Amino acid sequence: MLSKSSIKRPLMYALIDSACWEVKLFSLINSSIVCIGVFYLILEVNSKLSWEIVIIRRNNALSSNGRTVGSEPTNCGSNPYGATIKINMSKERFQLKAAVYLLLIKDNKVLLSRRFNTGWMDGKYSLISGHLDGNETVSTAMIREAFEEAKIKIKKEDLIPATVIDRQSDQEYIDFFFVAEKWDGEIEIGEPDKCDELKWFSLDNLPDNLLPYIEEAIENYKNKIPFFESGWN
Repeated sequence: MLSKSSIKRPLMYALIDSACWEVKLFSLINSSIVCIGVFYLILEVNSKLSWEIVIIRRNNALSSNGRTVGSEPTNCGSNPYGATIKINMSKERFQLKAAVYLLLIKDNKVLLSRRFNTGWMDGKYSLISGHLDGNETVSTAMIREAFEEAKIKIKKEDLIPATVIDRQSDQEYIDFFFVAEKWDGEIEIGEPDKCDELKWFSLDNLPDNLLPYIEEAIENYKNKIPFFESGWN
């Protein structure tokens, strides 16, 4: 039997029918056993293996008093309840996180964003930045983040690749840095729940409370270094 704690969804548990390697999935709702319909679930066995569980059809279900509710034939023994699902044991692939950063430049100054209320490095300066949402290019992500965080619009042709970091932090990241010197709109804080200041700083006089890898990226941009690794020591 799989323990309740091993499953990410609350109030769910799975029973393995060893006779035919079926899994019966239930939800305990209002003291009744209710059969679940189409559902996808991943059970982590360890850091490299996972159970991929997908319901493929619905069988019978039992209410709390034992009366059968719903009826479709089951193909495994006499077990009259549950939903048949298949299990595929596979290795979990490593996933690298990706983020984009904007070096907005004006008169040899760079616009920095002070982190606020995020739970990570609050009070430190960073750049206009954000994670990729998926199904978008890095330039599209950068344009989106610039508008979300500073309310400015940047054209794709005005984004110039600056440098890339292969970075080890709490997780492994690939960070893409862009330079832009042209934009439309007035700069303002777009996410006041995450940033409490947007401020221009001279590229030659950066603040002490700048995130170290951001300082590295700015220095590498100034020195025309297109790629470097950070945080691996």
